Amino acid sequence: FIKYTHALGQNWGRAQRRAVSQWYKKQNPSELAMAVTKYQNREGYTHRDVLRLSHPSTKDPLICFLFDYITHGLQKAIEHLKSTNDNHNTENITDTYQQEVEQKQIILNNDNEEDDEINNKKLLTIEQLKEFLETVEKVKTSTDENELITAIRQHHLVREHLPTNMLNSKNIWAVLLENMPLTAMIRNLGKMSAIDLLREDSEAEKYVVQRLKNRAQLYRARIHPFNILVALETYKQGKGFKGKLQWQVNQQVKNTLEKAFYLSFKYVKPTNQRYLIGLDVSGSMSCGTINGSPSITPAVGSCAMCMVTVRTEPYAKVVAFSDRLIPVDFSKNSKLEDIMTETRRISFGPTDCALPMIWALERKEKIDVFVVYTDNETWFGKVHPSEALQQYRKKMSCPKAKLIVVGMKSNSFTIADPNDRGMLDIVGFDSAAPQVMSLFAEGAI
Repeated sequence: FIKYTHALGQNWGRAQRRAVSQWYKKQNPSELAMAVTKYQNREGYTHRDVLRLSHPSTKDPLICFLFDYITHGLQKAIEHLKSTNDNHNTENITDTYQQEVEQKQIILNNDNEEDDEINNKKLLTIEQLKEFLETVEKVKTSTDENELITAIRQHHLVREHLPTNMLNSKNIWAVLLENMPLTAMIRNLGKMSAIDLLREDSEAEKYVVQRLKNRAQLYRARIHPFNILVALETYKQGKGFKGKLQWQVNQQVKNTLEKAFYLSFKYVKPTNQRYLIGLDVSGSMSCGTINGSPSITPAVGSCAMCMVTVRTEPYAKVVAFSDRLIPVDFSKNSKLEDIMTETRRISFGPTDCALPMIWALERKEKIDVFVVYTDNETWFGKVHPSEALQQYRKKMSCPKAKLIVVGMKSNSFTIADPNDRGMLDIVGFDSAAPQVMSLFAEGAI
């Protein structure tokens, strides 16, 4: 968020300072302690940088201590705490805080979505928080495997807390796996296979397979099917796309991950809009990979997202297009292989992204959201897609009809009218894109 606002040339005005401050202040200590120790640096910013720009203030003693830790380091934070408490009873402060937390019921527990890598060890006092931060600082330079294992179990530390040179230890990964959130587990299947933790008939293999089959865990994690598909296609290839990591594919894990892909459709929240999905079936869709999801082609990614919409939304029609268009009939039981086979049979020529809106207007179809999936050929034809949408809105009396164009291989393109809040261009496609599309369709963004 901060990177994008900076790129837009926006200064730190009052509204932005308040918004960023509120993000920090609304977290409970367990959440914030995990966030600031796990994600210490992102996109060129540290939490220290952000706090100095946003100037948050709070009366919460635990959050105050965390702010001090972020800006001055642990030792200075402890010294400041001692001087502050010379004339105060620390235990009374933290006891009162604990009562407030329990009343508001904001302490996280194991029923929360596992998709969030949080510190499940509840930090209710300054001493508990200090102990956690001391442990985090200590493990940064530790080479003692037993010490790290103890710290992981006692404080629910995650991979990002540990020294890089200790992340090839099978024993350490076995302990990390015990409390690893489902999303993180799926993301790290390659690494765990590379160090031979997921060997055939091992306890780790059985544990991973059991969790991937667990419908309740899949429901709580709410992992989007597209993200499971990306993980599956990456794992099947036996190597990563960055670095030199390679692994022997565990067939049981691979097969169960594929089943989890289909199970996860049940847990996608529908937007309850009327959709028309336009699938670009030009030959280039099967070439190269998606910008942001390098394990799959635009053809596979677009068919998977089409499948998500067809299976989860009450009303969804699908058309295949390039320089011409034909309707295709996919049911809620269609599998990815079925959709891929059908689209391969009807490959056409150049790409005209206006055709779905033109077709819907000709047939008088009532559509709330048009979604066009293409690679990087985002316009070819006599009518610009944004103009086609405007004509559809006017002639069909649907002023709120929306258009989402996804250029899966693209680095940049412009179809949406920047002054039209009902049009959205998505450049590339990564794990965050499905949620952005849903929120846009619902009118939440």
